[in-house]
Amino acid sequence: MARRVIIKDEVSPKLEVLDDQLMDAVEKIFEYFAPIAETEMKAGARWTDRTGNARAGLISAAEREGNEFTLYFASMASYGIWLEIRWSGRYAIVGPVMKSIGPRLAKMITEVAMP
Repeated sequence: MARRVIIKDEVSPKLEVLDDQLMDAVEKIFEYFAPIAETEMKAGARWTDRTGNARAGLISAAEREGNEFTLYFASMASYGIWLEIRWSGRYAIVGPVMKSIGPRLAKMITEVAMP
């Protein structure tokens, strides 16, 4: 006669809590880097800003939708794209800051996810 044992699943609920905590931590990391990115763009822009509009229009923002996270980098000035691509990107700031922030953000997430 085979004996049947029912074991209560105590692991799955704890993993769900851990997943929620990890997602909240990732959200905080994205929110942490948004103002850093914006500051680095504004401070690092090497072009002359005659009106102040181009520099003031450099923004970064974090957003979460479910388990998807986005860190936006943008120039709100209508001519911002030309500051990025003119002269073969010599005066670009949005792209270089993205390249700088990306690895730092990934490293911090890795440190939180795999301590």
